[in-house]
Amino acid sequence: MQLKKIVSGKTDSTFVQFFRYIFVGGGATIVQYAILFALTEIFGVDPNISTFFGFLGGLAVNYIISAYLTEKDLH
Repeated sequence: MQLKKIVSGKTDSTFVQFFRYIFVGGGATIVQYAILFALTEIFGVDPNISTFFGFLGGLAVNYIISAYLTEKDLH
């Protein structure tokens, strides 16, 4: 399979849908924990506040990537 076909476009393939699901969730999780770590460990922000901003960052990344993969009007 071509990488472009896996990353974007409509598909009925369960493998491709699962790959996209893992990619989106994994990307959002990485961003969430990166923000959490940076704010808490590097900048000394309270962990509860860091968790909130990490969640918002992960949520934004999840939405943007999911929208890109499902909506042709966005690109």
